[in-house]
Amino acid sequence: MLVAAAEVCYGQVHGPHSIAVTGAPGSAETKDVSQKRHPVCREASGVITGRIAARLSEFRDTDYKIRGLSDLAARACLAGEGNVALSLLERVVKSLAPEGLEDNAHSAPAPEGIATALALCGTLLPAEIEEPLRSLTSGETSISARGALRAALSTASSDPARAADLLMQLAEQPLSKKDAAFLRTILFRLRAASPDEADALFFRFLQRSAAAGALTPHALSELAAYLLTSPRNRMSKDGIGRVPAGGETISNLTVTRVGFDDQYLARFLRIATPVLTGSGRLAHRNAEVEFGLVTQLAPHAQRVCPECWGPLAAAEEALRATVSPAAVLSLKRVLAHRADVEGFLERAEDAQSVEERERFLVLAARALVRARRFAQARKVAGRLDDAGIRRQFLGLIDFFELADEIRQGDAIEELLPRVAGLPRGAKRALLELSLLAKVVAADNVDELAGDSLLRAFDEDIGAAAGE
Repeated sequence: MLVAAAEVCYGQVHGPHSIAVTGAPGSAETKDVSQKRHPVCREASGVITGRIAARLSEFRDTDYKIRGLSDLAARACLAGEGNVALSLLERVVKSLAPEGLEDNAHSAPAPEGIATALALCGTLLPAEIEEPLRSLTSGETSISARGALRAALSTASSDPARAADLLMQLAEQPLSKKDAAFLRTILFRLRAASPDEADALFFRFLQRSAAAGALTPHALSELAAYLLTSPRNRMSKDGIGRVPAGGETISNLTVTRVGFDDQYLARFLRIATPVLTGSGRLAHRNAEVEFGLVTQLAPHAQRVCPECWGPLAAAEEALRATVSPAAVLSLKRVLAHRADVEGFLERAEDAQSVEERERFLVLAARALVRARRFAQARKVAGRLDDAGIRRQFLGLIDFFELADEIRQGDAIEELLPRVAGLPRGAKRALLELSLLAKVVAADNVDELAGDSLLRAFDEDIGAAAGE
């Protein structure tokens, strides 16, 4: 409840003006940030924070106490309240003192919140406060990385340069799969505001990590998904597909995302190929994940970066001998299944049962409808063996085609008899409603046609209600 109240204090009150603190606590630069809020809001948030901090300090559970105080301090830094953050972190240090741990010596303090606060405002702190806090996260690279990532995410919208600096601090340490995915999420957030700057940061981070030998197979997989994804997610800004890699999964890297051309991909391959093929350094090797990566990247290299294709193809063959045949087959099967019309039709031809064949024919027909290729969709739907499913699907194609024509066309009288030819019910009523909107907007439509359409709509709504 107390931390939830902090959300109100530093989320809603401070949110519109949240930026990273860049001046010393109490400096003019810090004050300028907090001055943007109404004086009443500043006073109210200060009172709330003080009460929350006082209550947290009374808790016997050291873990909960430090987590709450650290989160409050991080939020204060984001809101430009340097003095408040300093006061809160002083309370954290007192909680870490031997007398503060006596009552709960078995409870290890949670350092993740501290790492976030340090990443945001550590440079502002005096040594007597900073050093005890850093001692909790020293040697815990995953904890300090997560703190920096949380801080970067918090500042991505308000201070992209600060977020970029926080990310680059992690470039020379191996990242876990989860942290690399977190980093990619932040890059997507930055790219929404400034694609060029985010892309430059991506390659800068990748080059420094590769030079430091800090890239792990899992991290490389997650970072590659900044440029590459599955066919189903190609149009998505940040959608990620997965493929099997032994007992784990890695990013689906089948196609290039919309917005990235072959030049980006070639540049990525020139960095990743030496790391994966032995001429560079790769941290925490994993043969099955590496096999999944080179298998997916080799076709891209053959197309856009021929000098990388040979080494990747050779690495694929070498790694194939080290992974199980089941893992190879599983990966190949998934990659062979294209999520497009041609892929669905191929799988329908190869289906081992009628049910499987019908399912892929329906998927192909649906993809054609989404592409507004209605004539081809009817041909595919006509191949369905089940008469009931075939009839329903052909009716759906008629509905979507008419809806598309109504949305684009103005020849209302020509569309009326075609709509009337559909079965009575909710779908026909929706089309009639669309036509009625056209009638209202038009000046030259026969009034009798409008009245007839309105009566038909009333009847279809009644029929739909009884379905």
